Amino acid sequence: MKSYRPEELFDIQEGLNRNLQNCSERKRRMGDNPHANGGILLRDLRMPDFRNYAVDVKKPGVDNAEATKRWGNSYAT
Repeated sequence: MKSYRPEELFDIQEGLNRNLQNCSERKRRMGDNPHANGGILLRDLRMPDFRNYAVDVKKPGVDNAEATKRWGNSYAT
């Protein structure tokens, strides 16, 4: 825990260091970053039709196949 250098973060009289207390006022919080917000920079994902990569299962537990491998093979050709 000493690696966090608590003597720099906390003061015996005031508690949390003043610079850290003011972080929320400076718009430096993680939630203020538009990339971390989850709503400001939303855009639709470009996704292929998943049905093109389906694996036909004739009998459960018999076939050895992966939908993701099948999808990857489509890029190899």
